[in-house]
Parts: sequence; C-alpha cells; structure tokens
Amino acid sequence: MREEKVKTQRILEIDKLIRSDTYPNATTLGEKFEVSRATINRDLDFLRDRYNAPIEYDSNRRGFYYTDKSFVIQNVMLSKSEIFSIFAIQPLLEQYRNTPLESSVKSIFQKIVDFVPGTVTVDTGFLSDKISYIPEPKAEIQAGVFNTVFDCIRQKKTLEFEYKGNKDKKGQVRFADPLHIICRAGDWYMLAFCHNHNDVRMFSLARIEECDVTDRDFEVPEGFSPEKFFDPSFGVWSSERTVMDVELLFVPAFQNYVMERNFHPSEKKEVRDDGSVFVTFKTNQFTQLINWIMAFGNSVEVLNPPELVQGMKKQAKELWNMYKDK
Repeated sequence: MREEKVKTQRILEIDKLIRSDTYPNATTLGEKFEVSRATINRDLDFLRDRYNAPIEYDSNRRGFYYTDKSFVIQNVMLSKSEIFSIFAIQPLLEQYRNTPLESSVKSIFQKIVDFVPGTVTVDTGFLSDKISYIPEPKAEIQAGVFNTVFDCIRQKKTLEFEYKGNKDKKGQVRFADPLHIICRAGDWYMLAFCHNHNDVRMFSLARIEECDVTDRDFEVPEGFSPEKFFDPSFGVWSSERTVMDVELLFVPAFQNYVMERNFHPSEKKEVRDDGSVFVTFKTNQFTQLINWIMAFGNSVEVLNPPELVQGMKKQAKELWNMYKDK
C-alpha cells in the first residue's frame, strides 16, 4: 500500500514537471526521485496508458513535454470515510437513470475510484444492513428524449414531439421552444413556449413519446424567468402563476415536526401559547400545495388565502362523497 502511494505521488510530481516546460528526462527524473531509469520509464508508460498523457520526447532539448498544453491530472486525495460515502450515496443517483447524466456520473465515480491508491474494499453487508433508501417512484423517460430536448435548448431549435396529457389516450403532436429543464424529486420537466397554445407551458419528459429537432430557430422571450413558473419546494405545475400568501396552523402535537423542518425558503414560524405552530410562506403552486396539505390530514388548518380554504373544502367534500357509502 505504501509503495502504491509513493508511486502515485511520484507520477503526480512528474506530471507537474513535464507541464512546467523544463523538459525533464528519465535520468534527471530518476535522480530527483532516487529511482532507476527503468522505473521512470514505467511511470511515463503509466501516464500514457492510463491517462492518455500526450507525452513526447524533444531530442533537441533532451527531455519530455506535452503536445497538448491543456492536459492535466487532477490530484484527488480521499479518506476511507469519504470513499465509503461515495459508494453509500450511489442509490441516490437513481434520479439520473435514463438520462445522459447517468453515464457521466458513473464515469466520474470510476475516475475517483481509479485515483485511489491501492485497493479499497467496502463492506456491502454494512451498507445493506444499516442503511435503507426509500425512493420516490420515478416516471420512465424514453431513450433519446433527454438528448433531443437538450439539443433543442443548445441550438435554440423548435422541438416537434408527441405528448400525452393526463386525459389523453394517445399522444398529440406538439411544437414547442424548450427554454428550461427542471428536475424535481427525480422527475424531469421541460419548460417551453408551446406553439399550440401560444403560451409557456410545463411538459413532463416522461410523457414525450416521440420527438425530433426541427429546423425552426427561436429566441428566448425577453424577460423570461423560469422561477415564475414553478416553486422548488412544492412543485412545477402552476397554471395561474399568481403568488399566494399562505397561512397554516399546525396542531400542538406537530410542533416538533414543524419546527425541525424548513418547508419553504420564505416561511416564517410562530409557536403559540397553546403549542400550535403558525406558519406562513409564499408560493404559486395551488394544486400541489393542496396535495401537500392533505397529507397532514386534520393536523393542520388552512387559514388563508380564501381560495385555498375553498380548495381544501372542495377536496374534502370529494373525499367524503367517495367514502360516505363504503
């Protein structure tokens, strides 16, 4: 293990010397690191084979140099606990499955592992026995959709695609100008100017069935701000796009739960004399907010705004009608 660490450090130093344009050779490097010419030559071969280092020998200057000045080896030093953390969080990368980011993240992980001197063993029994992950169910994205959408954003080209809405039995052909991509809780969305509706709309990438880059150019609307169309804390579906001042009152039994968490960046909390917690924040997510509040049942009361109170009453009535005869 110690020899591997010494070798890794020596190779990193050789890389720095070559990049410094001092044209070191096997003899001078051998003397500097007190190793043989054969060892230095093996190190140079390692740089060429493992990292594709563009090393060439200049016979006039009698030393090595890089043909590509931009080449560099990053020195990554990790402790055992950090290495363990890398492996432990891998299940959390599930949100990138079926996207180009999946292969990129795997490649980054592999490079980090390759840089670790020697062999590191992680007790997978410990991982499975002591850590559990409960992921949200993820919608599947068809192969190619992610790349095509990003190509449109990069090239500022209109996207032609088939889209299946909540009530659609089959996909409908749409044309839209992709403006922004959002990943929330592992689900991916496209914020785009929809030609069919002449308006900016939110589209789930999982509901795009077929898509292609067209030859139509587009410009991002002046003053466009993606934050107007979603709220990272509560969701991405906002048809009204109006910001509400929300006031909630949680029962005393939920005091610890509420005070331990930050539900929204704009929130303010106040513990009342009876132990209940008064919470206020701003959001533009009406439907998503109702769904979130419903999860607390009768442990929270909506005080304001009036339209949110009416929305909760409507939801409660529909639930009552569903179950009253059961």
